[in-house]
Amino acid sequence: MSAVVVLCRHGNTFNKGERVFWVGSREDLPLTAEGLLQSQAVAAALEQSGVKVARVLCGPLHRTKTFAEQICQKLFPGESPVIDQRLTELDYGPWSGLTDAEIEAQYGASALQGWRDRGVRPSEVSFLPPEDVVRDELVNLLEELRQQGGVSVAITSNGRLKELSSLLRERSGVSLASSSVSTGSTCILVHSVAGWHISGWNLKAVELAPLLRAAATRS
Repeated sequence: MSAVVVLCRHGNTFNKGERVFWVGSREDLPLTAEGLLQSQAVAAALEQSGVKVARVLCGPLHRTKTFAEQICQKLFPGESPVIDQRLTELDYGPWSGLTDAEIEAQYGASALQGWRDRGVRPSEVSFLPPEDVVRDELVNLLEELRQQGGVSVAITSNGRLKELSSLLRERSGVSLASSSVSTGSTCILVHSVAGWHISGWNLKAVELAPLLRAAATRS
């Protein structure tokens, strides 16, 4: 088997009815009870797939680390996920702490939609790390996972996933309807002689097992 990467966005960090705002690397929020259930659903789907997972990685923030720990409890009892800084959420600068409506009011709907749907950074706001740094980090991480081979599970955040979708779109020409990934949802990347390609994007936990089996078989 060549390399397969299952990328997961961490679970919910807001309870129903709470004010939902943009959460970057400076906001280290814990998972809610629903977020924990989302992590357990992904862990169960990975187990049900019957595909052997070689390793679990995650960013250092509580929301990604806790999500990854739930997967390790299911697949590798007693083991901890590998913390990788290259999976850390972006710092959204002045957008952090604002709601979608507040961002639209201050920066315009097109700026918000460009980032939310296509992963295009807004021109008037500086996210950190810079785009070229993030892309280099993601390329290096994928190359390491390719060399290690097998199936890797990586828990990260929406910003990193958007940057990755833009990078893969430019390299492969594959267009996604949206670069967004819902909380608790997953993406599947498969490496072939042509490079990395997207086998599934923004998958619910119930969709993961059959698509992962198919991806592992093709690889």
